[in-house]
Amino acid sequence: MIVATVLSIILLLIIQFLLHKNTVGRFELKWEKILEFIKNIEILDLAKELLIIFIGAFIALYVTNYSENLDEKEKVIKLFNIASSEISTEYAQTQFFLEQYDAGSMEAEEVYYNINNYTGVLENLMDNDIVMVTLSAEGYARILNDLRILNDVYDRLMKSDSKNENVITYVKMMNSHCENLLFAMEIEEKYLNGQYSEKDIHTLYSDYISDKYIPIDETQIEKNNN
Repeated sequence: MIVATVLSIILLLIIQFLLHKNTVGRFELKWEKILEFIKNIEILDLAKELLIIFIGAFIALYVTNYSENLDEKEKVIKLFNIASSEISTEYAQTQFFLEQYDAGSMEAEEVYYNINNYTGVLENLMDNDIVMVTLSAEGYARILNDLRILNDVYDRLMKSDSKNENVITYVKMMNSHCENLLFAMEIEEKYLNGQYSEKDIHTLYSDYISDKYIPIDETQIEKNNN
C-alpha cells in the first residue's frame, strides 16, 4: 500500500511535468526545464493532491488492518467457545466423580476407569499463530500452563494403577485446572471483545489466584528445613 502511494506520487509529478506548457513540442529532458517546472508549479495545488493521496492510502490501510484484526478476533472467539465447551464437560465430569466419591456412591477404581480428558480442541487452538498474537500475553501464558499441567496430571493418572491411593488426588487436580482454564478463557473472550485491557486482566488474574490458593509461608518453610 505504501509503495503504491509513493509510485502514485511519482507518476503524478511526471504527468504534471509532461503537461507543463514549456514541455509542449519536441520533448527534451533538460535540467533547465525541470528546474523551471519546479519553480513555476502551483505548489499549493500539488500539496493538496499529495495530501489527498496520502490520507486515502493510510485510511485504506487502516480499514484493511482493522477489518482483518476483527475477523481474526471473531474466529478466535468462536474457537474458544468450542474449546470452552470441552473443558466445561471435563470440569463437570470431574466434579461429578468427586461428589459421588465423597458420598460413597463410587469407588476410586470406578472413577479411574470412567474419567476422560477433553483438551484436543484447546491444544490445537493454542498452537495456532493467530491465537498467539491475538490473546493477551498473560492470558496465553496462563492457559498454556494450566493446559500443560492438566494433560500431565491425566497422563500420570492413566499410568498409575487403578487402586493407586492418589487417584482421587489426581482427579481433584484435574478439576482445579479445568476451573482455572474456564476462568482464563472467559477473561480472554472479554479481552478480545474490548471489555478488558491488559492491566485489567493482570488484576483479575492476581485476585483470582490470591482468593483460590493459600500463600506459601516461606519463613515457615525455612524453619522446617532447619
